[in-house]
Amino acid sequence: MDFNNSAEIFRKMYDTEYKESLEESSLRIIAEIYHKECDAFDFVICGGVNPRTGEPTPVTNSELHQINKNARKVKERLVNQNPQFTAQDIHKAILNCGKYWGK
Repeated sequence: MDFNNSAEIFRKMYDTEYKESLEESSLRIIAEIYHKECDAFDFVICGGVNPRTGEPTPVTNSELHQINKNARKVKERLVNQNPQFTAQDIHKAILNCGKYWGK
């Protein structure tokens, strides 16, 4: 068995550079916009801060209601502004955004 040839075949099969498609790129940008807008609102509204992450944290039911309402409005606006994607596509992109998986 020629191990050098096997290694070369393996490298050619798996050592490729990932290239984001235009659709993936657009969804990622939409998700980043969502998170930036929601984070900015959260910093204004929330009275607490998570000591581990520095993220704003609601301390009252009113704050929680306001940030959730804003998040729904932002997502709805982004869905309406981007009819080329389904609401599910945008929701999935928001969930998978790098913010929560170590950018």
